[in-house]
Formats: sequence, C-alpha cells, structure tokens
Amino acid sequence: MKKLFDRNSMKENRKCRVVILAGALCGLNVMATASMAIDPDLLPLVECILKVDGTWHTLWGYNNRDGETKHEEVGNLNRFTTPPDDRGQPEFFFPGEHRCAFWTEQPADSSLTWTLRSNTATADGSSPECTDQFPPERVSSSAKGSLLIFSKVEIKWSGSGQSLQLLQDTFLDFSNDYPQDVDVQAYFVNGDIALEEERDPTTGSIIQTFEPGWNTADCRFKLTGGQPHYWSAAHGSNKCQPFAVLDAQGPGRLDPEAPGTTNRVLRGYVIMWAVDFDSERNLWAEIRWNHLKGDGILVNYANGTAWEYNAWSFQAGCATHGEFTGTPGVLLLNGVEYSKPFSELHLDFYDILGSEPLSGGGRMVQTMTDLTLHPVPIDLRQDNFGPVLTKVVADVCDENESCNSGARRCICCWDQTLLNVWPDNIGGAINTFDLRTSKGKARLTAGDSVECDFEDHCGLDESRRPILLEETTRLGLRRRSDDPVPILGLATKFLAFTGGGTPEQATAGMNIPGSGGDAGDPSSFILYDIQHGSDEIREDTDRNDVNRPGNVSKPAVPSDRATTLRTIVEPVPSE
Repeated sequence: MKKLFDRNSMKENRKCRVVILAGALCGLNVMATASMAIDPDLLPLVECILKVDGTWHTLWGYNNRDGETKHEEVGNLNRFTTPPDDRGQPEFFFPGEHRCAFWTEQPADSSLTWTLRSNTATADGSSPECTDQFPPERVSSSAKGSLLIFSKVEIKWSGSGQSLQLLQDTFLDFSNDYPQDVDVQAYFVNGDIALEEERDPTTGSIIQTFEPGWNTADCRFKLTGGQPHYWSAAHGSNKCQPFAVLDAQGPGRLDPEAPGTTNRVLRGYVIMWAVDFDSERNLWAEIRWNHLKGDGILVNYANGTAWEYNAWSFQAGCATHGEFTGTPGVLLLNGVEYSKPFSELHLDFYDILGSEPLSGGGRMVQTMTDLTLHPVPIDLRQDNFGPVLTKVVADVCDENESCNSGARRCICCWDQTLLNVWPDNIGGAINTFDLRTSKGKARLTAGDSVECDFEDHCGLDESRRPILLEETTRLGLRRRSDDPVPILGLATKFLAFTGGGTPEQATAGMNIPGSGGDAGDPSSFILYDIQHGSDEIREDTDRNDVNRPGNVSKPAVPSDRATTLRTIVEPVPSE
C-alpha cells in the first residue's frame, strides 16, 4: 500500500512539524514579522484528501523556507477563498516543512484554496488521496491506541506508623500487542489540592499538616513485543515506581470520603504514551504505535469489593507505524495527531437515596454514585503554568423528561465527589441530582468561568491563575474564551444490601461516555518536559514552593462532608 508520507522526508523535516505551538517548545525564538504581500518563502501545501461519504477531508501543511518563525494572523494574507476565511489554519509558521498542520472539510467534487501571503494552494479533484489511516474522530474506551489515560488511581490506608494498613490499592494493566518492542513514557498526577501547614496561633500545635498537591512523577519503561504487565499503585513494579512516590513522607491525606476516621488516601490519575529515541535530535519523542491497551482495577481489601474500568485510548495518526508524530514537548489531541476527546459527557445515574430500582430477592439495595472528572489539558512540565481550573455544569433530566440545570462545580486538575454533595463548592448552586424519579441522566459540559476562584479551588495564589485562554494564546495555540474545555470521567456505584441476610456491600463502575469535540480543537493538549538521552527515572517533581515538615503527626481534621449512607463508602475496620 502506498504510504501517505515518505519516511525519509519525515525524518528530515520533523523538527517542529506541528505548527500551532510557540517556538519556545521547539527551541526557537518566535519573531512576529510584519505581513508582506510578497513572500516566496512561505508556501501553503495540500498534503492529501480523504474522501468519505460525499465529504472531502483535506490535510494541509506548509513550508517556511526562511530561517525565522513568521506570524500571520487570519485575514487577507492568511485566509480561505471560500468562506469562512478562518478554518483553523495556523498563525505561527516555523522554519522548515511541516505536515499535519490542520485539516478542513469541503463538499465532494469542489475546490478549496488557502491563500498565505503571496502564495496559494488548492484542494480539488487532482489532489492526492490520503492512503494512510487517520485517527478515529474521538477517544475510545475499547480500542487500542498510542496514548492511554487511566482516570482514577486511588490508594487508601488506615492507622499510622507501624500499625499502618493498606485498605485499597489500584492495579493498572497495560500491554503491547505488537510483535516488536516499544518504549512508554508515563506520568503520575496527584489529583488533590496542596494544603499548607497550619498551627494554632496560641499553642503552636499543628492543626493541619502540609500535604503536596498537583505534583507529578514520571518514569519510562519498555514493553517487549506482545508483553502484558501489571503495576500496583501502592508498591509499583519492576518497570515503574509506586504512585505513593507523590507523597513520599505520607501516606496520603485524611480521606474526605471517610470523615470522623483517621483513614488516609492518595489519589489522581496516570497518563502514558508510546515514545522512541530520536538519535538525530538526542531526545525522546512521541510515535504512532496504536497497539497499547490498558485497564484499571480498584481492589478494596477492607470491605472485599473490587471493580474495573478501561483506560481512555487515543490513537495517533499523521504518520506510519513507529514514526515520530507531532512536536516533542506537546501532545495535541486534535483529531490529527491524536484522537480528539469529548466536549461533553453523558452520565446515567440512580436517585441518590433511592432503593427501589435495584432491590429484589427480599433485599433492599441502596445506591450512591461517586463522580470522577478531570480536564484533558494539563501541563506536566516542572516549570508549568499550574493546574487547569474549569467549571462543570450539569443539565439533569428525570424519567418524566423533567429537566433542569443549576448544578455546577469548579474542578481544578482532578475531582472526585459523591453526587449527593456534588455542587457544594460554588455558593448558591443547587443539586439537581435530587430526582423525583428513580433514574436520571445528566449532560456534563465544562468551560471557563469567573465563578471559579483560583485561590479557593486550586489552593494557589491568584497571581498564578492559569487562564486557559491566555496560556494557549501565549503558546501560539488558537482558542476562544467560549470554547468548551474537554473532560473525561468515571462513575463508581457503591451498593449497600440490607434485609434478608447479613448486610453486604458491592462496587461497580464504568467510563462515562461522551460526544462532541471539534477536530483541531487547540484546548486539547498535554505539555511535558523533553527528555534527552538518558534512561534515568526522575524523582518526584514537587511543584510546591514549600518543604514538607518531617516527623510530624497528622491529626484528624474536622470534615463537613455529608455522611448520608456513609457505610457504603466507609471501609470495614480491619481486624
């Protein structure tokens, strides 16, 4: 089969092929040059056309034969001749030839022309057809991919010191089903807010110990051809350190879902993607390797329950198998480099306090749902712009098709909350998850909002507020303030069985399906530190500017969290 891109050509021109990033990510100095009507060195390119069901999907690139990065905003000198003028084309143009810059749609048997300064390129029936596979339109929880996101990792303990006991662990299973070896880059993300140490001003006693938050750790490992592997969050494996490295002097913090106890928890999520070493540039870079699969298993030893979910899988495109794709330092989940995420999620749930739907056999079953959500964009770099803060809005309908909205919650980096207290972090929000029927559904969308305070919800000074619009503009990414923030999530159901026998508990969970998401959406990105020619595993990269005090006890801190049906989520005391 004819390949879409020539391997050698890609090798020579892959230095900075994805073009909507600022030059700092590629070691370049961005220079906003003045627009010139005549510029023979900035050429728009038609790569190929993918013809599907009466629509032509055109892949575009460009070649900047000058040695400097050029800036041309959408307008008369950077536009499409068939309206709309703005079709997502880049505004920053880096030196060299760049493939997979963006893609557009047009009716079959039509023509579309991109004008860039004094040059044009036209997509029509004479343009070459794309013969290499594009990534699927959206993220999947069932297909294999080149990038995996495990949305929930949670470790729980009881006791302290020598009497510390593991109550729950998370196991990640992942495998490479291709017959050749592949290297994988993984990042662990602490999902909880950082807490400063607080002391009683009169006695000096500690009333809140320091707890790290939003910090990351990373490792890189090899999966041989066809190799499966499992990893324990509490203990790690021979390929990666444990998730507990995120709180090395822990373990964890007081569990907000078990108030009144001294139980502790460390939680967040894991991202991993296929990489290879580029000897020409002496660095590790992402590659197309759509043969990775994974799932997470949460095992609660205290109450004897377990449940499993699939990793979110993003396939890579715009390259042949094993080839480098994109720009080192950034992953673009835009439907071109990787599959795009959802712009909204669709949650089905049972009434918070309902017991009728699942009851039977002489037993009553009460159900409570725990909702785990996190924005897709994240900055994993050590010198990062901070966690992404977004507001999630829930539009809820019951079985009578009675719908209402008003439930909203600010989420900073990652959030896990029981539905019965879900909107409690924005003043005046109502909980529309309280239904008049036994079953409901919710449409969850996320975006920028002035209701979400960076200091209150992220625990960081307002001067570090990472406004997503401003940050993406600084990076050369194009995004509007009304664009949705893509999110991913899981729903966990805790079930309590009473009547007709010994009270028992069970847990079940699943990925939350979604829809929407525009191809080329620039808000779907993952930034990371480029690693150069080293196989060392880096230590925990604590992003807080304070050191954890040593040898201090962690006292219980009062919690105002709801305790309704607490036996459902509170671990059984260990013997």
